[in-house]
Amino acid sequence: MAMKSCLTKRAAGMFMVGLVAAGLFSGCQRNAGPLPTLAPITTPALTPAPTPIAPAPSVQAGTPSAAPSPAAPQGPLATAAPARFGAEDLAFDGLQMNRDASRTTVDEFVARFGEPLERTLYEEGATGDLICELVYPFAQARFTKSGADAAYCLTGLEVTTDKIAGPRGVKVGAAASSVRALFPQETQDEFEGAQVLYAFDVIDEADRHDLVPPSGTYRLDSDGSGNAHLAFPLDGEPRTPQDIMGYVYLPHADLVINFAQNRVESFTLAVGAYAE
Repeated sequence: MAMKSCLTKRAAGMFMVGLVAAGLFSGCQRNAGPLPTLAPITTPALTPAPTPIAPAPSVQAGTPSAAPSPAAPQGPLATAAPARFGAEDLAFDGLQMNRDASRTTVDEFVARFGEPLERTLYEEGATGDLICELVYPFAQARFTKSGADAAYCLTGLEVTTDKIAGPRGVKVGAAASSVRALFPQETQDEFEGAQVLYAFDVIDEADRHDLVPPSGTYRLDSDGSGNAHLAFPLDGEPRTPQDIMGYVYLPHADLVINFAQNRVESFTLAVGAYAE
């Protein structure tokens, strides 16, 4: 299989209101003769004191006053970057293509989608695995029985209509740009005309030019054709130079999403080694 691979408020000042009141007094003088008639002392009326104004609440120096709470944001403030294509993507639309007992069997597939137009059984020469291939108007499915497997399990699927949704909800007919948004972009590199989203390594030799998985590429040409190609090794990232150079012999999950007229035309998902 070919590979195309980030609110200050300052405390309000307080003020004090002082009250001013005026007072008036008078005295009298003692004389030796008869006391004269004294004019009555008139005390001017005092102006009533104004109603005190309540002082502003005390604010401790250096402590900002409370601010009104901002309105709660609607929806997330930020969207996390999508994850790389990985093991969780092998469970999609009720189907399982991983390597445990939950894998979809041929009988379960037929029970859901009905009898196929064609059914082919054969033995794969290089591995001795038994293969069952089913052909439907909307898809072709491959099931493998190997080793101690008691049943044929789903190891490959090509979908050409919107009857089955692929990993991350990819469907035939969806905009190609919507597929690009499903996977992370970790580099600005290019590889054979495709944008490299991420890659473990690059093999660049005279007779060999490969991206080593886990990897992802995306290409959309001016005529609306192209593809997205995502892959990861089922047993973890390569650990040795031999693993890197010989990655094609290690089991991988491989997803290819094909575009035509700026839309998804088909997609293929498979698990296994690129070469035997």
